[in-house]
Amino acid sequence: MKLKVKTIDGFHLVSITDLIYIEANTPYTFIHHKNGQKIFCTQPLKEFDDKLNANGFLRIHKSYLINVKAVERYKKNGETVVQMCSGQILKLARSKRRLFIEYFDREFL
Repeated sequence: MKLKVKTIDGFHLVSITDLIYIEANTPYTFIHHKNGQKIFCTQPLKEFDDKLNANGFLRIHKSYLINVKAVERYKKNGETVVQMCSGQILKLARSKRRLFIEYFDREFL
């Protein structure tokens, strides 16, 4: 499935399986792609959250929407973080922690 990502000069069509995470940078967002590309887009994170929530994406912070298949590690010492397959370390909001753990308990062995 492809996602239409609006940019200042048009749009990109991106396969959702190629997305690692989407990062809010109010009022814009950055799409982080598996190939290392970072796409600047003009849509708010909420719009992506609404579209991708049922497609394996999870909101872990007010600034991050992640592809759960791209998660490599969850770490909770001091600050709770999620490490993505690309090596990026993202903060997991305290208010989202329970939902995150429940999702992985339910979906993975």
